[in-house]
Amino acid sequence: MNGISAELEFSHRVVNMSMSYGSLIVCTTNQCHVYVITQQNWTSPFVFDVKDSVMMIVQGHKFFALIDASLNFNIYAYDGKLVSSPKS
Repeated sequence: MNGISAELEFSHRVVNMSMSYGSLIVCTTNQCHVYVITQQNWTSPFVFDVKDSVMMIVQGHKFFALIDASLNFNIYAYDGKLVSSPKS
């Protein structure tokens, strides 16, 4: 948008990513990295571990959901904190 570019490197293979609501979420095989685009701070994302490979990312205005290969459904805030783990 403003001509700034950054190259992001990850120690593990990237399996899923999503960009919406002012945030970029990148999931590798064992971690999730949350970049808040509006702060333009690409060097210190919120990072947390995931138990299984993330199959789907669904973003909302305040929260996002991760669905992994074991069909676990977890809802997180954009600061990487787990909000809920609904069970079906």
